Amino acid sequence: MMTKMASVAVMLVSISARIASASPEVLAVLLEDMITKTRVSVSLSEVFEHSVFTLTNPDRVVIDLYSTGISEQALPLPEGRGVVRQIRSSKRDDGSLRIVLDLSSPIKPPNWRLAENPEQNESLIVYLVPADAKQ
Repeated sequence: MMTKMASVAVMLVSISARIASASPEVLAVLLEDMITKTRVSVSLSEVFEHSVFTLTNPDRVVIDLYSTGISEQALPLPEGRGVVRQIRSSKRDDGSLRIVLDLSSPIKPPNWRLAENPEQNESLIVYLVPADAKQ
């Protein structure tokens, strides 16, 4: 009887681990310093609710990804480049993941879009253009 209970407990832990790992995740964060802008690409296991906004004093861009986590393969986050001085992330009490891009200078309002490619993972692409750039 005890052996059956132990194997049921092991099975439940195994199922719980599989369900937990099936939750949406950030798979990678990439930075690309382009001539006139910095491109931030957040690779997602699936599309999920998100928001992108800026804060000042100090200048930063915040990406909130709701009901998600970050996979171990996405860590460590990349070193800063372009207008991004550094990237950091944290899991919030509401279950969302917050990615903060600390900026080295002010930017124009960020341009962002979802890139869905059936052969690859979905990505949230954010373009950061310095405030003093001519366009």
